[in-house]
Amino acid sequence: MNLRQSILTQQWGRCLPFRRRGGTAIRAASTTPRRIDLLAVDKKWKEKWRNDPSSELVNNHGKEKAYVLSMFPYPSGALHLGHVRVYTISDVLARFKHMKGYDVLHPMGWDAFGLPAENAAIERGIDPAKWTMQNIANMKEQLRAIGARFDWDRELMTCSPEFYKHTQRIFLMLYKEGLAYQAKARVNYDPIDKTVLANEQVDANGCSWRSGAKVEKLELKQWFFRITAFKEALLKDLESLEASWPERVLSMQRHWLGKSSGAHIKFLVSAPDDNYDIQVFTTRPDTLHGVQYLGLSTTHPLVAKMARSDPKLKSFLDSATSLPQDTKAGYLLPGVVAVNPLSSVEANPSLQASIPVYVAPYVLGEYGEGAVMGVPGHDSRDFAFWNENSKSKQVTFVVKQILSQEAEPGDLPEAQRVPFLGHGILADTCGSYSGMSSEEGGKKIIEDLKSKGDFANVAESWRLRDWLVSRQRYWGTPIPIIHCDSCGPVPVPQDHLPVELPVIEGDSLRGSQGNPLEYAEEWLHVPCPSCGKAARRDTDTMDTFVDSSWYFLRFLDPANKTAPFSPSHVHPVDIYIGGIEHAILHLLYAREVLEWDESKIVGMERWFNRLWRVVLDSRVSLQDLSTVSDDEATILLAAHDTITSVSRCLDGMPYGLNTVISDLTKFTNSLASSSLPTTPSPSSQAILYIALSSLLRLLAPITPALASECWEHLHSPIRNSSTISSPPRTVPSIFSSPWPDPLLSSRDVQSLRARVGKTVAVQINGKLRFSTTIPSLPSGDSVSTKTSDDEQSWILFHLLETSEGKLWLKERHDWEKRKRVIVARGGKVVNVVF
Repeated sequence: MNLRQSILTQQWGRCLPFRRRGGTAIRAASTTPRRIDLLAVDKKWKEKWRNDPSSELVNNHGKEKAYVLSMFPYPSGALHLGHVRVYTISDVLARFKHMKGYDVLHPMGWDAFGLPAENAAIERGIDPAKWTMQNIANMKEQLRAIGARFDWDRELMTCSPEFYKHTQRIFLMLYKEGLAYQAKARVNYDPIDKTVLANEQVDANGCSWRSGAKVEKLELKQWFFRITAFKEALLKDLESLEASWPERVLSMQRHWLGKSSGAHIKFLVSAPDDNYDIQVFTTRPDTLHGVQYLGLSTTHPLVAKMARSDPKLKSFLDSATSLPQDTKAGYLLPGVVAVNPLSSVEANPSLQASIPVYVAPYVLGEYGEGAVMGVPGHDSRDFAFWNENSKSKQVTFVVKQILSQEAEPGDLPEAQRVPFLGHGILADTCGSYSGMSSEEGGKKIIEDLKSKGDFANVAESWRLRDWLVSRQRYWGTPIPIIHCDSCGPVPVPQDHLPVELPVIEGDSLRGSQGNPLEYAEEWLHVPCPSCGKAARRDTDTMDTFVDSSWYFLRFLDPANKTAPFSPSHVHPVDIYIGGIEHAILHLLYAREVLEWDESKIVGMERWFNRLWRVVLDSRVSLQDLSTVSDDEATILLAAHDTITSVSRCLDGMPYGLNTVISDLTKFTNSLASSSLPTTPSPSSQAILYIALSSLLRLLAPITPALASECWEHLHSPIRNSSTISSPPRTVPSIFSSPWPDPLLSSRDVQSLRARVGKTVAVQINGKLRFSTTIPSLPSGDSVSTKTSDDEQSWILFHLLETSEGKLWLKERHDWEKRKRVIVARGGKVVNVVF
């Protein structure tokens, strides 16, 4: 067939690392070993790039910027495979962006403050700074050893005064605006590490994320950031990320913010000493008829008041600090009863009964009002608590399930079965509200209670709380506040920053008495910046999450001495790589164990050797490109499809690094098993070279040393050396060559596919989504109007190998969840039902 000569000529020019004339042949020496020494290749190129960094990547300064950031590591002493995974991915994507012509920022730093360094220093009796710096030096060499390329000239470490003086600046900015404040709060206290923990640092079992100790609840004065002032903006702005962030991360952040719409409802409570109004927040006012108890948190004011005269209650509260968060333990407050507020609206006998009041540790004091209305029939936690603490065990159900749009409302569930959690129709026992839907009934109940004495109001509640940022430990950023008896808390003047950590040695570092800074007398006692009288520094240090909340901005302007960063240097992070547990600080329960199978490395080694042999056997010459055989067309199409698929996967549409490896392996196999004649035509030579050149450039971000070695051999004249060494003349770096663009136009793709395969129209759930071409059945086979099982398997296998098939059947839909596949009209139409 005729193929436009300009297409191949253009691709030929883009593939060559330097200009050649005429039909010069390029071939690797026949004496070169057929198996490649990967360690020798790795050593050669690392030494070359370390001695001459400019030989690895060309200068793209002034071009469009791309900021590729991996979550910086805690310097624990040695990299683990989790580190290797994250930093390999970030290096691949950074190199890919560079080859696409971007000016890439790919920095590295160290999240160097925190309890582990302090605890390690305590165990060894050495300065945490010394231990940390030793670890950084070792891990930096390990990062170099894996071949990752970072912008080391922007390296930062959060334990450096040059970094944390800017953390202190940010704190003072927030303090000035009222967004950093100190207040007493019931906090999570780690009795082993002797410090306060944020809610996000306590796992589902009530244990410390770091030490594993059972967390205690204490009332302490702490520093907070007022992040609740931005809750609406934080939630709303998630919408702008829906097209680019994983839904799983967005869902986690929405849950972390925890906006709930509902109502505040006021219950009248009678106690032995007085009457009280107790307000609860609920998202289900439609279930108010089913309230069987009130649950108060252990910190509720009424509970605290009664504990002063009730020794048994006091003992229960003391023991409650060690109970798990989901405990169903309870304490019935003697002589305390409540009245359902609906009793003021309608004369329903069931609403006149007294409602018992319990202390329920599962009720969170910081959520809503620290009180809940217990509805065992329609809430699983209330159901479990009621079964644990009530003698009668009888459960009241007041909402009936709607089975379908056509069906009648179902019967009420049997008592003591399971709660009905959904919305439905209010039951006959709900008086004037019976027959209403949950939504309609809930609104009507709120309206009626509001009109009868302001017993209810529409409201919302948030799970998000202000961020507790202070820690009672040494190895962290000192809080830049001085406490004066006359002036109160006074900010440290800007020209006195940073407030540096004192060097602490000996017994003071042992930490057995709590915060070592409390005993650093010379550092602790200073004059008040405002009045000059004797004062004390704040001995708390900041949570390390404060450092990691802004470090990405410092990378953009690391030499700035007067500000954390200049607004003129700000650039958004384009790609952020790390563990999903960081989506809402550290959610340890979100971590996943990834299996690492060393035996799979052998398969990668076989692939690399197969690629090496293809390079050694390649001969290239540019002559006449006017005709293309079927075998040549197959190679061109394979190259075109691989370039298209790999580019899309690395560009995040969506990211599919496993697909990239699979595509490159298959492309290598196609080249290794190509059916080109023993004495190939000039066009075959050119096509093979273009395909191989494209393959190496696709591989370069992933295996930079191997791709560079193959590239060098591909473009070197014949030589008689059998060792891995530099060629007689310098071959321009593979990274100076552009990222390969798809080789063919849409028309040429259709033309070639028509020769080497058959066109298949693919419908998904009855709608035509795409048409593509797959290889024809092996010669001698045919497809009749009725497709056999073997023929269907052939069609589906190759359909899933096309770029369109991957996009529609694997990425936009989950192929493994298909319900039915219909192959019709002799394989010309495939309908997939999901």
